[in-house]
Amino acid sequence: MQTLLFFFAAVFTIIPAKAQHCIIQKGYAFQRATIPGNIPRTTLDESGKVIEAPVKMMNTYFIYVETKNDCNLRATRIWLDGKAYNITREEILNIPVVIQHSHPGSTPDTLVKQTDNKVYRIELKEESKTNPPKKIMKMQLETKIIIEYTNRSRTEYFQIKEIKRIAPMVLQ
Repeated sequence: MQTLLFFFAAVFTIIPAKAQHCIIQKGYAFQRATIPGNIPRTTLDESGKVIEAPVKMMNTYFIYVETKNDCNLRATRIWLDGKAYNITREEILNIPVVIQHSHPGSTPDTLVKQTDNKVYRIELKEESKTNPPKKIMKMQLETKIIIEYTNRSRTEYFQIKEIKRIAPMVLQ
C-alpha cells in the first residue's frame, strides 16, 4: 500500500512540475505611429506671439511571443529603452494575426504567421519604477525589447532584437 501511495505522490508531483516548464520560442515586435486627423491649432502667448501646438504622435507596440502548446506563459514585465513596464498578456486564438491599414487598397501586414505554437500578445501598461539589474543593463546594449518571465520559479529573459515599423494609422 505504501508503494502505491509513493507512486501516486511521485506522479502528481512530477506532472505539475513538467507543465510549469515554459520557455518563449519566438518573439515579434512591431511599432505603429498614430497620426491625428486634426489640424494643429495656433494660440497666442502673453506677449501676443503666435505659437503652434505640436502634433502629438502616439506609438502603439504590438508584441507577440510563441510558446509550446502545453505552456502557460507567466510574463512579469517588459524592458524597453531602459525602462520597465508592467504588462498584460492575452492568448491569441485566431492565427495568423493580420492588421489592416487605415488607407484603403494597401496590403495588410501579417504580424504572426500560421503556427502550431501557442501565441500570446503582450501589451505595455504603465511604467514601473523598477531599476534594471546589471543583467538587463548589459542585454539592453544589443537588443530593443527584453521580456521578463517566470519559468520553474526562475526569472528568465527573452530578447527581441528588432522592432519593425508598420504603416501608420491616420485618423480623420
